[in-house]
Amino acid sequence: MRSSIGSDFALDRTFGGPLTDQLVERLKAAIVKGRYRPGDVLPGILELAAAADVSEKVARMALRRLSGEGWIRTRRHVGSVVLARTGTVVRWRVLFFSHNPYFCYYTDRVISELRTRLLHEKGGVSTIAISRCRGKNSYLQLEELLKERWDLILENGMDATSRKMIEDAGWPFVVIDYDTQTAPSDAANCVGLVKFSSGLAAKDFILACARRNVHSVVQLQCNLAAFDVAERLRIMGVEVRTERTSAGLDPEGVAKEAYAIIAGWFRNGKPRLPDVILFTDDYLAQGGLLALRKHGVRIPEDVSIASFVNKGHLPIWDQSLTRLEMDPIAHGASLAKAVRAYLHGKSFPDGIVLGTVWKAGDTF
Repeated sequence: MRSSIGSDFALDRTFGGPLTDQLVERLKAAIVKGRYRPGDVLPGILELAAAADVSEKVARMALRRLSGEGWIRTRRHVGSVVLARTGTVVRWRVLFFSHNPYFCYYTDRVISELRTRLLHEKGGVSTIAISRCRGKNSYLQLEELLKERWDLILENGMDATSRKMIEDAGWPFVVIDYDTQTAPSDAANCVGLVKFSSGLAAKDFILACARRNVHSVVQLQCNLAAFDVAERLRIMGVEVRTERTSAGLDPEGVAKEAYAIIAGWFRNGKPRLPDVILFTDDYLAQGGLLALRKHGVRIPEDVSIASFVNKGHLPIWDQSLTRLEMDPIAHGASLAKAVRAYLHGKSFPDGIVLGTVWKAGDTF
């Protein structure tokens, strides 16, 4: 049956995060609460956009996210049909919980690859990925799901409340640690640790600076820095300056602030540029490279560039970009292999570290 969305999906414009995230979480909460039951058809794009007072693009992206995470299935001439979380009997069930408040290309691709590989596992694996929004909706979803049976939970919470909920539930779980931002767990049901490190290839950047006799570096960071090379460069006698955005992890805000930071360098004429600019985030690079191009900077004649980049994502540049590259597809495959090992042998592999690889390009 097709349900009416009503008028209580107006979004909080003071939240600061992407509207798509809010809309996704409101729809998920409505499904968890039973407002939309398995077999119900969600409102269409036009109705959803009108009820939430957002563009059709935002509504379309929200429904696409729900489909990718296994909450709904789009059927031609029918619409977005809510799927049952239980029903099909499978041998194993795996839950991926993330508390990242913003849309994350890398995490989405990892989850997608994990889901694809595990769904083809002999014996059957049901995977469910939930929640990239802080607040009560996330906890409500998690609370309801923890009442079900789970053979393994992959916890990327970075949140004390959700961590305790998972520990208290008693289901075996693995901590996913991004650059030591996630505290380890001493709980008996914590069976493993996976480290994802965006700064793993930073050592290669340092070595490249040494080989090229670099004298000055500016590193651009988000407010929540993924990695920092300043101290290691200073030990080598390199002059280092760090410029930070205040936009947290909001992609659009990060790109805009990076553009503003670099454009500000040229406010009073052409400045003395550093030997190297290091972007520690691909959205920083998106905004920063655009600002450099607008002001006619020649790369690498005027300045050399290196950037953290998620493979298959931003930034697009007309030269082969020198990068610290994360490969979410390969990492999702590695995570699926480790999950399989646990499901078959009840032992999660030790020492899993997945991170960036140095890729030399034309810009440094």
